[in-house]
Amino acid sequence: VHQPSRAKRLFSIAGFGFKRVKLRRIRAVKDIRPDFDDLIQSGCLGGWIESEENLSHAGLCWVHADAKVYGKARVSGDARVTDQAVFCGNAMISGQALVAGQSRISGNARITGLAKIDGKQVSVAGRAWVGDYAQVRGSAGQRSAAPQCSKAKWSWVAR
Repeated sequence: VHQPSRAKRLFSIAGFGFKRVKLRRIRAVKDIRPDFDDLIQSGCLGGWIESEENLSHAGLCWVHADAKVYGKARVSGDARVTDQAVFCGNAMISGQALVAGQSRISGNARITGLAKIDGKQVSVAGRAWVGDYAQVRGSAGQRSAAPQCSKAKWSWVAR
């Protein structure tokens, strides 16, 4: 069975517990060259994810800095999650969307297209959808009735 080349992978040495889940820091195993952002060099440490399912190996998506992605949340396409952003629940980000600052994206929220979410107390939750060229900044909040981030349980198996 041929395994496709992977641009990102879990960095199994560093890890910590956060909200009852075990997060692992990612590391680029080859250069990632997005057209709209700085080069991510091979060996560069990224943010924190719970499992490989949180970050697609396709596209140029990346979790930067101290950002955290866990639960069934998914980062795909050329999307980026950075700074101290928290991305959890069943939330999804795709396209060339960006979530930054201390934003919190949870529930079944969808962030798509060229949308940008950035701020200190920005919360997008429930079944909210932010897409196209939309920008949510500052202390804004967008919420709909839905559960908060699940306290997912996941067992890490070292490879």
